[in-house]
Amino acid sequence: MGESLKNGRINGNNNFKQMRTLPNTLDIRGHTPVEAISLLKECAENIKKKGCLWLINDYEPTDCYDYLMKCEYYFQTFIISKKEYRVFISCE
Repeated sequence: MGESLKNGRINGNNNFKQMRTLPNTLDIRGHTPVEAISLLKECAENIKKKGCLWLINDYEPTDCYDYLMKCEYYFQTFIISKKEYRVFISCE
């Protein structure tokens, strides 16, 4: 199973069971847009190494989209529920 990133840490909280099914994830729920972009920047090297990253948020992370476009990453948003958005990010 791949690494899970929760709040910028590898192998985050075990109480968040659904995250364990997604390899290479970053959960930015509860963070300000500035904090979320900072965490995303920290994980940028991981995107290049692993080829992809799942970004999880409780609303559509439009602030992150500007950063992703600037860095020329590809991304697609999946609306899981009213309170969960998953963004698949890749460099190819």
